[in-house]
Amino acid sequence: MEIREFKHQPLTRRPNKLNIPVTLFNVDDEGMNQFNEVYRWVMQRYHGCKRIVRTKSGGISTSRENFKPPMWDIRCSKSSGVELTVICEEGMYRFQFRVDFKKDNKFAVSGREAFNAIKKALNKEGIDLNNYAIENGEEVKKEIESYMIDYYGEVGKVWEHAYHADANSSFWSQLCIAHPEFKPAIEPIYLERKVKPENKGVLTNSIGFFQSVDSCGARWANLSKDAINGNNAFVRELRTKILKAGYLPIATNTDGIWYIDRKGIGPYHDEDEGTGLGQWKNDHMDCKIRFKSKGAYEFMENDEYHPVIRGRTMYDRIKPREEWEWGDIFREDAEEVIKYQFIEGRGIRRYE
Repeated sequence: MEIREFKHQPLTRRPNKLNIPVTLFNVDDEGMNQFNEVYRWVMQRYHGCKRIVRTKSGGISTSRENFKPPMWDIRCSKSSGVELTVICEEGMYRFQFRVDFKKDNKFAVSGREAFNAIKKALNKEGIDLNNYAIENGEEVKKEIESYMIDYYGEVGKVWEHAYHADANSSFWSQLCIAHPEFKPAIEPIYLERKVKPENKGVLTNSIGFFQSVDSCGARWANLSKDAINGNNAFVRELRTKILKAGYLPIATNTDGIWYIDRKGIGPYHDEDEGTGLGQWKNDHMDCKIRFKSKGAYEFMENDEYHPVIRGRTMYDRIKPREEWEWGDIFREDAEEVIKYQFIEGRGIRRYE
């Protein structure tokens, strides 16, 4: 293997991690093998060399006592997957084994791109996001509630007349309630999301970046807390209102609620329904739905089939998900989500 064939930056005394180009390996067996080839080369060539010392925000420490190439490290995170960074005489490299979020969506944005877009929009309104940064982000991050993903019914039960209530850009809606000064900058991003599809990723992925220890040291975890905990409170309140109105809530999925019309009166409505920030809407109407688990279900709407399941399964290798039919989600091979894990000294391995 010749490492210079991969994207890299010439060796410099003060590297900036963000300027080092990334070689991306897909999350599949081929990508696993390609990543492992590089990992084995680094271990063999630079075995015993110094590991990279990281700054609090995840950057590369360039102090004299810390920056002594050749050096490398490997880190695992939700945002970067498995990342191998190498600084050597051949250059400076970053290799990542993660999902290519831009592969199927050219409008997708990374967490950092989302953060920069939000920061720029706030700056135009005279708001410096750095003034909201905190030093104890990792501690505050522990106070962030889990996403509300749950199912309250019998597994496998077929429900008729199911509707879905969806909170509009719920995280930023709640953040603008907690910090009303943000709304003039955020509302245009929200309103233009249909003509600028990348805006949806900006609104969603910025919240994850705020609390990322690897990306920014969780310096804005306080904002993520306001957004996520506020969303959960909104969903709980809406669920109670739907129940009191005579409907049956059967599931929550982060910022939405599946509920059943038991009386044949049609969808639920209230004074907070609408298309603006801080409001909610019915986005699926009169469906047939069946749950396999709280995070896996299938539904029919207007004679169209929709399977919902996180991650790839063995069945995806046999039949593309867009060709799945009612009941496919209950197949045994649709349960076997393909997962990969990194093992120190061995590389990435697949387990099922």
